[in-house]
Amino acid sequence: MGDHKKTMKYTLNVGGVEMEPLTLEDISTAAEQGEYDSTALYWSKRLNKWMPVTAILNEEDGDPLESMKGSTITKVMILGSGTDDDCPVCAELDGRTFPIDEAPSLPPPGCTCLPWCRSVIVPAG
Repeated sequence: MGDHKKTMKYTLNVGGVEMEPLTLEDISTAAEQGEYDSTALYWSKRLNKWMPVTAILNEEDGDPLESMKGSTITKVMILGSGTDDDCPVCAELDGRTFPIDEAPSLPPPGCTCLPWCRSVIVPAG
């Protein structure tokens, strides 16, 4: 993770209460301590709206699927984290290949991974 991402701060909304801005490291620690769950939101400066905290890693780089759609890639594969930490929704998608126009964005709807979705989408076949 680059130095910029280590120091960037994000505002979380947990149960309708805004928290003081936190770094990704602080957010990870808060999740480990049970201070929030997958229903928490973060303020996306890029999109100018509240987004699910599971999508926070897309804040800087955007949705990788959208950037692939403008290329010659026709199929993509979703890869999980390779650990038992993936939520049931992400575990179900792990290793599946999709035509690019039918692939779900990440995090997928219903993702409950904490502190954020760790699945990635890569070009396939």
